Amino acid sequence: MNPSSSTTGGAGSDDNTSIRRNSNRPKYSRFTQQELPACKPILTPKWVISVFLLVGIVFIPIGVVSLLASRDVVEIVDRYDSECVPSNMTNDKIRFITNDSFDKTCIRTLTVPKKMKQPIYIYYQLENYYQNHRRYVKSRSDQQLKSASRRDDTGTCDPEDRVNGLPIVPCGLIAWSLFNDTYNFSIVNNINKRLDVNKNGIAWKSDRDHKFGKDVFPSNFQNGTLIGGGKLTNESLDKQENLIVWMRTAALPTFRKLYGKIEVDLEAGERLNVTVLNNYNTYSFDGKKKLVLSTTSWIGGKNDFLGIAYLTVGGLCFFLAMAFTIVYLVKPRQLGDPTYLSWNRNPGVLMERRNLCFLQLAGLVERTIFFGIAYLTVGRLCFFLAMAFITVYLVKPTYLSWNQKQGKKKLVLSTTSWTDDVAYLTVGGLCFSLAMFKPRQLGDPTYLSWNRNPR
Repeated sequence: MNPSSSTTGGAGSDDNTSIRRNSNRPKYSRFTQQELPACKPILTPKWVISVFLLVGIVFIPIGVVSLLASRDVVEIVDRYDSECVPSNMTNDKIRFITNDSFDKTCIRTLTVPKKMKQPIYIYYQLENYYQNHRRYVKSRSDQQLKSASRRDDTGTCDPEDRVNGLPIVPCGLIAWSLFNDTYNFSIVNNINKRLDVNKNGIAWKSDRDHKFGKDVFPSNFQNGTLIGGGKLTNESLDKQENLIVWMRTAALPTFRKLYGKIEVDLEAGERLNVTVLNNYNTYSFDGKKKLVLSTTSWIGGKNDFLGIAYLTVGGLCFFLAMAFTIVYLVKPRQLGDPTYLSWNRNPGVLMERRNLCFLQLAGLVERTIFFGIAYLTVGRLCFFLAMAFITVYLVKPTYLSWNQKQGKKKLVLSTTSWTDDVAYLTVGGLCFSLAMFKPRQLGDPTYLSWNRNPR
């Protein structure tokens, strides 16, 4: 054996191996090649009825229990933004809310409709307030909130990033617009017994422990030319839970945020005096402010939608199960029987329809070709005649041979009546071109190719 040839062959095999190794072909896997064992149940009537019935049996009780739990929640909702404006300032609410000389204190009286067991959660609800605006959501610095060493990290907080060259802590529009209405509660029936509001534990534990640092303290906050919402105390940010709750932005323009908790029971019929300090400006964007007192159940707050949704889906599935059962019992049929197909039930009618459609399509194509050729021929003839008469008119037709022979009666083109000649010749050319085609009856199937040449 030639050593050189063996060497060459070895090099070639090495090249092929390297090509295979460097190929973009993915590694073989039964998952990517969809070769894993799978179960594909056939949707027989019994299987469909069983699934619908099972979903209905499971969903309907869940819906009933959820709806009853939601109905057990006691909730008091009071809108106060329009009521806490003096009667002489109803037409100038923005001036009232932005002027510190006006008294913003407002007293609202609420009646407890049913017994409310502790803890009673206090929420403030804002409407038409878009916290999900992109610029608003991005106007914060998570790094600054977590660590004191990153207090200068205010690049994403514009326009509330610095005051007189010093960083604002916490910076950004979200912190700057902190909600600052306050509520104080007392029971009227018990000689204005004051109810304490617990504001601890209202924020998420993960936010307190991981997003707001223990060594981060407010600095230069609300010291700019534009004063936004509330101010902060000198405590570290992880202890200022009203700020932590506010910094978790809402996805919808109507939202509730937790203000605090009342940790005593309230009996039915008791009247509460709520002293509201109406500081937050929602009048400039037609927003609404509401005070909400609510208990909770195992499913959360008052929410009828979940129970109604379960009842609707469960009821629909149960109805479909009954409907399929009736159809299956009244008019059953064998699964996969091809005799129920339309072309098997009426094969003759189907063939006639196919032939008729085919003949109509063939006739349409043939008529299209016929009229296309006819219009093309007539168009070319008219164009030729038009160019001929224009040429004759421009070169003085009196010099033509048939005009110089006066004794014979021939067609004479004169400069005075050339338009009449064009009209006559055009009509004649059209008639001649149409006569070139053999007339026939429209839609006659005998002209089809398979009828003219059956073989």
